[in-house]
Amino acid sequence: MKRVLTAICVLSVLQMRAEEPVDTFASWRAEGIATLSSGSFAPHYLAANRFGIVSSGDNYLLSAKVERDLDKSSRFSYAFGAQCIGGYTSKIVYRKFDKFLDGFVKNPMTPSRAHVQQLYATAKWRSLFITAGLKEYEPALVDRELSSGDLIHSGNTRPIPQVRAGFVDFQPVPFTSGMLKIQGEFAYGKFTDARW
Repeated sequence: MKRVLTAICVLSVLQMRAEEPVDTFASWRAEGIATLSSGSFAPHYLAANRFGIVSSGDNYLLSAKVERDLDKSSRFSYAFGAQCIGGYTSKIVYRKFDKFLDGFVKNPMTPSRAHVQQLYATAKWRSLFITAGLKEYEPALVDRELSSGDLIHSGNTRPIPQVRAGFVDFQPVPFTSGMLKIQGEFAYGKFTDARW
């Protein structure tokens, strides 16, 4: 029991943020993240809902993000975003299943010192949108900061390159006086950690 408690005990968590709108065109955000843990992997409550940024026990990261949000009140609008993360992440040695070799192999990959977390562009016309690129998506029905997730969206993994199109928000169905609303999206993406 003592070993289990020690393995998930977090020694220190530090997160600093600076956020400021550049103007009405775009905003920027910079943050530093430091985590220490006695285990190889980060405890669940440290890694959950961070879009794969924190996965190993020890992390010293800097993040910089520039983004422009959609203007939902106008008929046509566009948005974009770019986020880069760099720093130190401890190495995790584990075995994974390789379908080509039909067995478990040691994972030779180590975390990169820097990576692009988000890089996307979005266009909106009336109630429809299309997005292309790497983007972190928030759940439609629950608050990500207060929830452990939902059945459709996970805030635990890094974004994958994809094209997504659908309704901007819940939209009223015609002839129902606003009593019935729908929301839906189509997405096509590609996982980037598989063999080509």
